[in-house]
Amino acid sequence: MPLLVVGDKVPSQLNNNLLSHLDIPQIIYHFAASEKHPNPHKEIYLMGSTGKWVYGMITKEKEYLFIDNAPGTILSKMVSLNPEDVKIEFQGRLDMFNGLYKK
Repeated sequence: MPLLVVGDKVPSQLNNNLLSHLDIPQIIYHFAASEKHPNPHKEIYLMGSTGKWVYGMITKEKEYLFIDNAPGTILSKMVSLNPEDVKIEFQGRLDMFNGLYKK
């Protein structure tokens, strides 16, 4: 996601690291208070808000895969990734989240 940070003491630079919206607070602290810049991710998992159960993965190598879970259809891909492996990893993350927050 493009992010533009402007300020009197902000040097001009370009960062192509794979970051997500969850990194925005640390990015802001980096520029505002000289905090460490967030580490890049190897991959990020995304879940759509389209009313469908669409999920996907983007890697730092610019590969991506998006799946519609209901029919199991691959919606878009530019990868050598295995869709079944992505599904298993994504489900594992959901199970971990559910285990942490289920009451």
